[in-house]
Amino acid sequence: MRFTSAFGTVVALGLAVTRCFAVKCSTTVSANDEAQLEALQDFTHSFLVNRNIQVGFDDWIPETYINHNPTTQSGRENALRLLTPFVSDPNLWITVAQVFAGQGFGLLHYRAIIPGQLDIAVMDRFRFNGTCIVEHWDVVQTITVLMTTEVIRSHIYKLHDDLLWCIFALNADMTEDPYASTSEPLSQWKPRAITNIRNTSHVCRSWRQLILSSPSLWGRLIDFKYLTQLPENWRNEIMDRTGDAPLTIVGSVYEDDATHFGFFVDLLRTQWSRIESLEVHLRCDNLHTAKGVISPIYQASKYLRFFHLSLSLPDDEHIRPSNIDLFDNDAPRLSYFSCSFGLERYFNAPWLSQLRHLEVSSPRDGSIDPSLLQWLEKLRSLPQLETIEFSGGISHSYEGWESIPAVVLPLLRYINIHDGLFLAVLLLDRIDCPPTCGVRITTPDYDAPTTPFEVSFIHRVIAKYAERWTTHMRHRTQLTFSMMYKAFMVNQHPANYLTPAWLVPVFHVDIYCAECAQLPLILHYLEAFSSCDFTHITTLSLFTDLFEGMEFDKNVEKFLYSLPNIEVMNTPMESLERLMNLPGILDRTCEGPVFPKLRKVILGDERVRDPSGKVDRGATVGAAFFLWRIDEGVLIDVVDITRCCNRKEMSYLEDVVGLEVVWTGKDGNINKYLCGSGSWDELDFGQGSRE
Repeated sequence: MRFTSAFGTVVALGLAVTRCFAVKCSTTVSANDEAQLEALQDFTHSFLVNRNIQVGFDDWIPETYINHNPTTQSGRENALRLLTPFVSDPNLWITVAQVFAGQGFGLLHYRAIIPGQLDIAVMDRFRFNGTCIVEHWDVVQTITVLMTTEVIRSHIYKLHDDLLWCIFALNADMTEDPYASTSEPLSQWKPRAITNIRNTSHVCRSWRQLILSSPSLWGRLIDFKYLTQLPENWRNEIMDRTGDAPLTIVGSVYEDDATHFGFFVDLLRTQWSRIESLEVHLRCDNLHTAKGVISPIYQASKYLRFFHLSLSLPDDEHIRPSNIDLFDNDAPRLSYFSCSFGLERYFNAPWLSQLRHLEVSSPRDGSIDPSLLQWLEKLRSLPQLETIEFSGGISHSYEGWESIPAVVLPLLRYINIHDGLFLAVLLLDRIDCPPTCGVRITTPDYDAPTTPFEVSFIHRVIAKYAERWTTHMRHRTQLTFSMMYKAFMVNQHPANYLTPAWLVPVFHVDIYCAECAQLPLILHYLEAFSSCDFTHITTLSLFTDLFEGMEFDKNVEKFLYSLPNIEVMNTPMESLERLMNLPGILDRTCEGPVFPKLRKVILGDERVRDPSGKVDRGATVGAAFFLWRIDEGVLIDVVDITRCCNRKEMSYLEDVVGLEVVWTGKDGNINKYLCGSGSWDELDFGQGSRE
C-alpha cells in the first residue's frame, strides 16, 4: 500500500531519520529476540509515547539505514525537519496497538489521529542488525468515516471515568500475579497487574489520559521482580508516574544482586513515608547490611496499611531484640502485619490491637516465645482480627490452659497453625469463632501424641471444626486426600491456589509423624471426620506416596467410604491399585467397591513402578482396575490422560469395552476414543504395538 497524503510522506520520512551515532544499540554483538524486542519497545516509547523522535533515532538507528517506502528518500535531516512538528502537534494522539520482535525483524502497529484531519493505522516492519534498526518497510490504512463512527458509538466510550478508574484499580491488584522466573524473558511471562495497566493504557486516547493522570494506579504497581527486568529509564518512568501517591511494593530482594538491591535500598530509604503496602522477602549477606537496609521501618508511617517483611541472614546471624520500636509505635492505618523478627518487641505494641490480619513466626533472635496463656490473653485484646497465622511463636508450655475462658473473635475467617499437633488443637479449642472460619493445621515431624487424653482431645477439636466447616460450606464440592509415608492430608482449597487464604479461607489438616512406623498412629485421627456429612462432595483428588508394602488401612477405608457421591477423581494409577486392595475389599467385608457413582478418572500419571523402580506395572494395574469396576457393575465412563506427561502405550484398554479415553494430540487438539471400537492402534501413541 502506498502513502497518498502529505502525512504519509511525513511518517515514512520520519522513519528514515538517522544520526552519526546510535548510543544504545550495537551491530557487533549478536542479539536474541528478547534484546531486539526491548530495543524496539524503547524506540517506540521515545518516538510515540514521549514524542521525542530525536532521542529514539539517536538511541537505536545507526547512520546506515535503508528505507523501502518509495515516496521518500533516506536521510536524517529532511525527515527530522518534517516529523518533529508533527509529533509535537498538541492535537495529535497516538495509540500503540502492538510491538513485536522475532527472528531478526520487528513490527510496530499504531494508530494516529488528528481530529478532523487525519485518522490512520500504521504497520512498520523493521530489520535488525544486532540491536540496531537498519531497515524499514511500512503499510498505512486510512480509517474511514464509517469506521470512526462505529468507534465513537462503542460502549467503552460511554463508561464514566469513575467507573473506569474502579475497573483499572481492580486490574492493578498484584495479589494474584502468577509466578514468573527471572531466567525467562519478559515476553514469556504471563500477564500480571503492571502489564495489564500498561496494555490498557494503549487501548485508546481517553483511557490513556485517565491512566497517565492517575498516580495512585501506578503507585499500586511497584512489582519489584518485573521492574528489575526493565531498562533503568523505563523503571524510572514508572516511578515518576506514581507522583506522590501511596506505594504498594511486592518482591524478593537479594544483596548479591547489587544493582537491584541498591534500587530497593534507595526506594525504602527515600519513600518510606508514602509506602502503603510492603510485601518483601529480603536476603542479606550479613547483619550489618540488614540493619542498615531495614532502619526506615523504625520510623512512623501514616500511610502503612500492609506490612510483610521476611528477612534471611546467614545461619549464625540474626536480628537481636531492639530497644527501638517498629514504626516508632505510630502506624494508625496498619491492619496487616507479618515480620520474621522482633516478636518480643512488638508483642506489646499499641498498634497490635487495631490489626485485622496477623502472622506470627518464631523469632531467630534468642528471645523466648510467649506462652499459650500469654497469647490467649493477647488475642482477647484483638477483637478485629479476621485472620491469624502462627508458624511457631508459641512456647510449648500449657500449664493453666483449662482455666482460660474462650477468646471470642467474632470476625475471624481463617486461622493457620504450623506447630505441634497438641499445641495447635489447644489453641483452637480456646478460640470461639464463626462456624465458617477456615482452618489450616500443619504439623512438623514431632512425635505423635500418645496419651489417651491427648488423642481424645485431638479427635474432639478436629471433629468440631471439620463438622462445622462441611455443614456451612456445602457449595464446595471438591476434596483432596493425600497419604504419604509419614503424613496424611485432608483439605478443601479454592479453585485458584494463588488466592491467599486470608481472602478465600480454606480447610486443611496436614498431620505428620516422625517416622514411618508411626503412620498408623496418626491415621487414627481420620476418625475425627466420621461425623462429617460429605454427601455434597462430588470431586476427589486422591494422591499417595507410600513405600512398597504400605497400604490403605481400615481408617483410610472408612474415610473413603464416607464419600458416597464421588463422580470425578483426579489420581495417579498407583492409587487405583490401592483402591482395589482396601482391607474390606480383600476380606469381602465391604459391600461393593468404593465410590459407586464414580464415572470419570483423570490420571496424572499412568505408571506404577515396582520396588526396583525399573519395571512399569501401569498396564497391568490399569486393565485390572477398569475391568474390576465392570465386574462389580460400577463402570467408569471416561479416563482422561491429558495430564500424563510421560504417556505410554495404553492399547490394553481396548478390552474395557465402552470406556472413553481422552487425550491431547501432538497438534494440541483433544482426541477421544471409545474402547472396543476395533481401532486399538489409536491408543498406541506411536510407542509400540499390541501383542
